[in-house]
Amino acid sequence: MNKSILAAVIVSLAAAPALAQKPDTTDKGKPSQEQMEAHHKMMEANSDGKNAMMEEHGKMAAMKHTEAEAHGQQHAEMVDADAEDKMMKEEKMRMKEEKMRMKDEHKGMEKQREKKAEQEQKELDKGSEQGQAAREEHSKKWWQFWKS
Repeated sequence: MNKSILAAVIVSLAAAPALAQKPDTTDKGKPSQEQMEAHHKMMEANSDGKNAMMEEHGKMAAMKHTEAEAHGQQHAEMVDADAEDKMMKEEKMRMKEEKMRMKDEHKGMEKQREKKAEQEQKELDKGSEQGQAAREEHSKKWWQFWKS
């Protein structure tokens, strides 16, 4: 008996959707000509509005794109100006260092000249006249032939 009740419940659950009430629109069939025209007019009006909206959206996108390009160009110019300023500062620093190095070099050469002059003076005072003459002759450099 339990099996027959169970079978009856399953069959009734499976058949319930088939016996459900249909919506009212399914019995009407095709829409009338007036309904079709009204629908087409409404769709046409919506498409015109959509076209206008799409056009406006395109214009706004173009404006944003132009603004972005201008901003990018300004940014690039600022970066170029910053790079140029940095290069100028580096060049100034390099020139300053070069000037300092040249100044130090010049001081070093001056000291060297002074020492050499003192050394030559000391050498001239030493030894006999014959030794001094020989030293003077040998101290001339071979590439300074015009001084002899």
